[in-house]
Amino acid sequence: MKLNSVLDFTQNKGDGSDILDKKRQIGSASLLFSHLIGSNFLYEITARKEITDNYESPFLFSIGTKLNATDFYTLKLNASKSFRIPTFNDLYWLGSGNTDLKPETSKSYELAYEFYGEDTTFKASVFRTDLKDMISEKLISKTTPPPFPMKFNYQYQNIDRANIKGFDTDFKYNFNENHTFNANYTYIKTENEITEEELEFRPKNTINLGLSSHFGWGISSYLS
Repeated sequence: MKLNSVLDFTQNKGDGSDILDKKRQIGSASLLFSHLIGSNFLYEITARKEITDNYESPFLFSIGTKLNATDFYTLKLNASKSFRIPTFNDLYWLGSGNTDLKPETSKSYELAYEFYGEDTTFKASVFRTDLKDMISEKLISKTTPPPFPMKFNYQYQNIDRANIKGFDTDFKYNFNENHTFNANYTYIKTENEITEEELEFRPKNTINLGLSSHFGWGISSYLS
C-alpha cells in the first residue's frame, strides 16, 4: 500500500505584437494511492485539485485497476475526469484565437486486454470520452484573395457536448532479439451531440506498421 502527495506551481507568460501581456498562475495538489492485493490485483486512485487565477477548476480524479489473470493475460479498467484550460494559442493566435473560450471538461472510460506470449504481444482496448465545452478548431469561412489560392479560415471554438469512442489494437512480434515487427490499428467514432455531426480533424481509421532492427555496434533502424 502506497500513498504519495504532489504539490505543483507553474506560471506562464505570453506577450507579442497582437496581444497584451498575459500571465497565468496554476497551483495544484494531488494525492496518489495504490494498493496491491495479493500478487495479481492492483488498484490506484488519484485525486487532484487545481487553483488558477483565471478559471475555476473542478475536483479531478482517476481510478485504475489491473488484474493479472495468468502469467500471460492481463485485464485493465480505467476511469478519469479531466479539465483543460485554453492555451494562449487557443486564445490569442492571430486569425484563429478566441478570447471567449471556456475550459473543457471530460470523463473517460477504458477497458483493456493484454496478452504476452514468448515472441508475441497483443493489446486491445475499447474506450469512450464524453466532453463538455470541447475546445476544437472549426472552419468558419473560405476566401480566395487574388491572385492567391483558396484560403481556409479556422477559429478555436467550444463544442457544447461531444463524445469520442472506439477501439485500439496493437500487435508486436519478435522475429529474434534483433528484429521486431509492430502493427497498430485505431478506429474512432466521434459526435457533436448538439448537431449530431462528426467532429472535424478526427480520422476514423489509423494504421501504423513498423519494423525495428538492431545491428550491433550501436547501429539500429526503424521503418514505418
